[in-house]
Amino acid sequence: MPAASQPTWAWTPPDPLAEGEDSGYEPEWHDEPDGSLTEEEPRRWAGELTSPFAAAPEADPVVPEEAGPFSVEGELLRWATELAQAPQRVRAAFDRQEETEAVRLLVGSGVRDAEWLTDLVFHTRHRELGGQAVSGDALLEEERQAIHDEEIRPRLAGDPAELLEGEGFFGALVGDVLATNAVHAAFAGGERDENKLTDIGYRAVPGTAAKIKPGDPPELKERWTRIRDRIVRPFLRLKKTGLDRLVPRGKPFVRLCCLLFGPAVLDLAGLGTHGTAPVDALGEVYTRKLGFVDLGHARETADVTLWALNQLQHQATAGATVALFHGSARLLRDVPLERRLALAQQLAYVDAVEHEIATFGVPGPGLDNSSFSPEDLPSNLFGTLVAAAAFRADGGTDAAITQQLKQQLTAAGAQPVAVAVQVQQAAAGRGWWGPATAWWADAPLRKRNFTADPWLIDEQGAVRIAQGALPAAPPLVGADFEYESAAHLKNTEFAQKIAAIRAQVPASARTP
Repeated sequence: MPAASQPTWAWTPPDPLAEGEDSGYEPEWHDEPDGSLTEEEPRRWAGELTSPFAAAPEADPVVPEEAGPFSVEGELLRWATELAQAPQRVRAAFDRQEETEAVRLLVGSGVRDAEWLTDLVFHTRHRELGGQAVSGDALLEEERQAIHDEEIRPRLAGDPAELLEGEGFFGALVGDVLATNAVHAAFAGGERDENKLTDIGYRAVPGTAAKIKPGDPPELKERWTRIRDRIVRPFLRLKKTGLDRLVPRGKPFVRLCCLLFGPAVLDLAGLGTHGTAPVDALGEVYTRKLGFVDLGHARETADVTLWALNQLQHQATAGATVALFHGSARLLRDVPLERRLALAQQLAYVDAVEHEIATFGVPGPGLDNSSFSPEDLPSNLFGTLVAAAAFRADGGTDAAITQQLKQQLTAAGAQPVAVAVQVQQAAAGRGWWGPATAWWADAPLRKRNFTADPWLIDEQGAVRIAQGALPAAPPLVGADFEYESAAHLKNTEFAQKIAAIRAQVPASARTP
């Protein structure tokens, strides 16, 4: 088990809470006996894999977003439908001579020009004028002024009960747009308090600029709460998780693993630039704290982690499918914003384990003679750490992965090539692999590591298992997803498959 001082991967599903930042500021109606909102105590959620070699994580981890029926995709679809139908609805109201309804729809969608609304109603009632301005007809001028003073101005003045009556979905959505724009502008100006941002968004909606007073309709408090829960809190969570700046990334290109006993040995000077297609620098890097790190494995899982996170950013609801390198995962429940990075890391790791299972016993270069090689699973886990650090740095660019690979390998005690070669020789002396049976064949692998705990060996052949050098690997089965490979191997079968493989190798092969 990892040492107590090391970060661990906590996979207990978090309790869903609708909790946000609480600065102590109260909304303006806080002095009402039944007005203030009851906030739950903040709860902490440690569901993300953190590298012991990365910079200290930010304080104040966030809690998961409350799961609910709200769907951004669904709202946008309904919104688009309403927007497309809005002109027809206004025209239909005018055609039915329901000018009050037409004005309500227009005001509810943000129209605030009193003169324009007055002319619209007046000329609808007097189509015989052909839209010409009234001049010299005292009766018509008086009628127009009455429309302005008695119908349009009261509507724009914002009588709460009148505005809320029959507001409709279209008006509510346009109000959300106005509130969202105001919240974003205030955030860009430096405001971070949740309740103050909610007040700013609330006041941006037509008819809600005044302070909520005792006796006002309860719908006004509900609107304030709606803006807080559906606009301000999701926006603050998105900013806090950093997903708003995630760099787009598609399926990574194919990389080959580097055989532990092969000549491809690198040091920090030979890492090169990550993402250089079709092949970036690959090889084994020897470190004092993690043993050998296979860059083929580490680079691939880093890319797959960020690719999976991109997919989760756009669709993380129950039933969605996340494509991976060797298979795919179907989500079993909605995944809150705060959990998506950890889930992306888990999916990348699970997908990498599938490859180890699938290649065992399969003859060919880089297949059975690399399956569960001592450095494979630790390198896969290390790659997910690099991806998370790169995501935090700048959203996950290739430049950030390049930097984080070097930074974390340095912290892990990366050694020169000459030292790595000496350690390879010591590993050969301990029987980590056997002699090749033919000049054209790869050497057979004699040691298999079925965990993500690094196997350490030095130049003299001293060995140990470095439990706790990395955070605990994520579980292969979780409540969030079900995985199936292209060969129809499911993650629920992994434990049984690995147990069968372990039974096929001698006990001496399962330790360094």
